[in-house]
Amino acid sequence: MGNSGKRKGKRTRKKRRYLTEKPPAKKAATSDVSSLLSTKIGQENSLFVDTNIKTLYRWDLIEPESRNEPQRSSGMVPSLTRICADTVAQNVSQLHPSYLDSSWTVWKHVWLCILERKLDSPAVFGMFVRQFGKEPTFRCHRSDTSSTRSTALQGSLIPSNSKVLHRMENIFSNVSLKDFAHYVSHNSLGLALDMSSRLSRTMDIHLILHFKTLTALDLSYSDMDDSFLKSLSIALDDKLHQLRVLVLHKCPRMSSQAISQLMQSPTNSLDYIECNHRLVEGSEFASHLSVTPTNNPLYVEHTNWKYIGTNILSRLPLGLKTYALHNRHAVPLSTRILYDVMVYDEEYQSPDQMPYTWKERIIRRNQNPNIISYIRDRSHHVNPPTPAVATKTTITTSEPNPPKTIFKVSRKLRPSNDPRTIKRAKPISKKTNVSEFFEI
Repeated sequence: MGNSGKRKGKRTRKKRRYLTEKPPAKKAATSDVSSLLSTKIGQENSLFVDTNIKTLYRWDLIEPESRNEPQRSSGMVPSLTRICADTVAQNVSQLHPSYLDSSWTVWKHVWLCILERKLDSPAVFGMFVRQFGKEPTFRCHRSDTSSTRSTALQGSLIPSNSKVLHRMENIFSNVSLKDFAHYVSHNSLGLALDMSSRLSRTMDIHLILHFKTLTALDLSYSDMDDSFLKSLSIALDDKLHQLRVLVLHKCPRMSSQAISQLMQSPTNSLDYIECNHRLVEGSEFASHLSVTPTNNPLYVEHTNWKYIGTNILSRLPLGLKTYALHNRHAVPLSTRILYDVMVYDEEYQSPDQMPYTWKERIIRRNQNPNIISYIRDRSHHVNPPTPAVATKTTITTSEPNPPKTIFKVSRKLRPSNDPRTIKRAKPISKKTNVSEFFEI
């Protein structure tokens, strides 16, 4: 009996201990793997929660296309410098920025081998451009004709003899824009961002208002509205003071009034705008048909924005467009390296998707949209709008109830000696018979 009582006491203690112990807390998922975005629908205490799980990817480690084995010429023995540079290029993932402290003449061959083997991921490019971006012989791409990427680069790159370097990159919609903004600012790159697709529902586009080195922006086919343009106008005077080019092709929710108000700001940095709204008065076709042609350009009312219609600039890709404005119209660029990035409207799953992004580049390059262009003429004098003057009306009366004057219409009086006024004498009637009348 005594042993059974002891056993029961042990069991009850175990039960109580089990009930009082708290379950172990679950470990939270790492932030670099996935991002949980949730929004409540309805009031604050609503039970309906719209949750969207979006898996982010390490975009800076993705190579722009599949790796390539360099073709060797038959009968040619590579030099020792070439062999060493190619060996280092194959192990580029083991490189650290501190290893690049030596001269450019040493690392130039390694960088060329990296480009030849197509190992130039954004992380590797950023590491080399921070150290050797100011070197005159540094290049962002290597000319090649054996891939879709090379075909896309041929018609979109800035000429190689230019002082401006041009790097083209493609990213997917499930990228972390905060990490991307840090990468661009850390490497001092002038950003030309092409977001001309319908991805405003899957990306927080308002984060681009914090890109300090943003130089050109394409928001075509987006559902941004007038409120976004107001936020953009405020950011142009603060963080986006380097933005020069803005493309708004087929944005149905943006009104012409909002674009006109954006142009009326005299302090923002914009120099070129493309949209589908005609904001000027007058007929350009009539000016071409006139016998005496006029050289007076059309300006948007109360602004220094000049209407240039549809021209060759509107048909160029975003990066090449920005360079053409810099080269022909003296639009300033803040940095020597233009980082031309296109956002692809899909989520990244595997490296096999990269060739499709370069095909999308080719499709967008070959499009010829019917778009209207405006360029800023800072030498043009702007006539400010005349303010409306309020008119004040006062009523003064000498008497509380002034008498009314009544006019009576009558015939015109004639003078007394006028024969028309003399009355005829009325004949006097006289009784008589027939014999007396004929004097018979």
